[in-house]
Amino acid sequence: MRSYLLASLVAGLVYAIAGPLFVHLVLPQETVDEFVETFRSIEGAAGTDSGELGVWHVALALAIRLLFGFLTMAAFAWFWRGSSRFRAARRAGLVALLGYVALLGLQLTHGLSVHAALIAFGYCVLETQFAAHLGALAWRQAPPKP
Repeated sequence: MRSYLLASLVAGLVYAIAGPLFVHLVLPQETVDEFVETFRSIEGAAGTDSGELGVWHVALALAIRLLFGFLTMAAFAWFWRGSSRFRAARRAGLVALLGYVALLGLQLTHGLSVHAALIAFGYCVLETQFAAHLGALAWRQAPPKP
């Protein structure tokens, strides 16, 4: 259990740190603005639009990304039974990618352009694999028996 928690925190921290860094350091401002407007549209449709991104929004985004780390490592533990560590990590990253694809589908229905969605998808492939593999490396326990 201790290895799972450590690996999950490592994967969650990768999600929590890499995402904002990519958005604010790599993407052009027009694309960032498009993502922000899309999220505002989703919040407005859900009836939770507060008008500004405050501490609550940041805390919620970080909590969701940490939860994604726990889910990724749960998938890793499942796939690790009977396969190598890195094959299991690759599969766990692909499972995590399905969550991002669902989010991208929601964003596309709320006005996100195909161009921005393709950028996000490409980034998500890299991020999920990076998080899953670092989490797998942090898992110090022997693999479970099949």
